Amino acid sequence: MKPKVILFALLIPVSLFAQQVQIQGEPQSLVKWMSLEEAEKAVRETPKPLLIDFYTDWCGWCKRMMMTTYSSPDFASYINQWFYPVKFNAETKDTVFYRDTMFVNRSLGARPVHDFALRMLGQQLSYPTTVFITPDYRQINAPGYMEVKNMEPLVVYVVENIFRSVGYDDFRTAFQNTFYEQTHNPDPMHFSLDEYASLKKDTSRKTIVFLFTNWCIGCKVMKQTVFNDTAVSRLINDNFYLVYFDIESKHPVEWNHSKYLPGENGNPFHSVINVLTGGGFQLPTMVIFDNQLKRIDLITNFTPPVFLKMVLSYYGENIYLKKSWQEFTGSR
Repeated sequence: MKPKVILFALLIPVSLFAQQVQIQGEPQSLVKWMSLEEAEKAVRETPKPLLIDFYTDWCGWCKRMMMTTYSSPDFASYINQWFYPVKFNAETKDTVFYRDTMFVNRSLGARPVHDFALRMLGQQLSYPTTVFITPDYRQINAPGYMEVKNMEPLVVYVVENIFRSVGYDDFRTAFQNTFYEQTHNPDPMHFSLDEYASLKKDTSRKTIVFLFTNWCIGCKVMKQTVFNDTAVSRLINDNFYLVYFDIESKHPVEWNHSKYLPGENGNPFHSVINVLTGGGFQLPTMVIFDNQLKRIDLITNFTPPVFLKMVLSYYGENIYLKKSWQEFTGSR
C-alpha cells in the first residue's frame, strides 16, 4: 500500500458552530458573498474551495437559509475564512465568465434558467443547492435547505480534504457519532510519546503513532469514533501500541532513544515529525512501525473503520510479510 505524502496545514477551530435563528424580515447573511468572477480570481491567487449558493428570487427555503444557516456568526465566520462564497441567482439575466467560458441566460421557458446554473446543477434544478468546488475543480453538490447542524460535516469534509479518501455518508455518520450521538465504545489503550518511551515493551507488538492537532476536526472524529469501533479497538489492543502525538506540542520528547525539541525558526510543528513521517504528511496521519521501530507505512487523511480494520489486520497479523496489499485486498 503506497502512502500519499502531502503537507497539509489548516488552522480551523475545534467547535461546533452555534446557530442564530432569524426567521422574520428580509433575508440577511453574515457571509461575505463574492461575485463568481471575484471568487475565480481569488482562487488563482490563494487556493481555497468555492462555495456557491444557487437560489432564486421566488425560493422561500433559499431566503430561510440566508436568515438561519448563513446568519449563524460562528458558521458564517468559518465560511468566510475557509471558502470563497458566491451567491448566484439561477435565473439572473447577467452574462458571467467561468474558467474562460461565457455563460448567459437564453430566456427559454416560463422561468428561464441561466446556463451556468444548468452547467453546475445538471438536471437537478432544485433550490437552494450548495455547490462546492475545490481548487483542482472537483465538484460536490448538496441540494436542499440545510441547517447548520446538517451542513457542519459537509464543510469539514471539503475543507479538510476528507473527500479525497472516503465517501461522504461514512464521514457524516462518524461526525454525527462524535459530536451529537456521543455513545462511544471504550477507547483502545493508548499512550503519549513520553509514556511510550518509558514502557517495558512487548517486542512482538508493532506501534502506531497517530498525529493530530486540536484544530483538526477529522482527527477528533478518528480518535473518538473510528479508533473505538469494537473491531478496530480489539485489533489495536491485540497487536499494537497506539501513541497519540499533537504535532504542535511545545515539549521535548523522546523517540527511539533520541531526544527531539519543539519546532524551531517559526515552524509550528515539532521537530520529531520529520523523523516519524520521513517528510511531509496530511492530517490526520497514522505512522505504522514494526517491532524494531522501522517505519512500514504511513496512512494519511481520514480513515473509516472498514478500511482501518483491513490495515490493522494486514500489519498486525504479519500478512504484509507474505502478501502485497493488492493481493490481500483482492482476496477479501
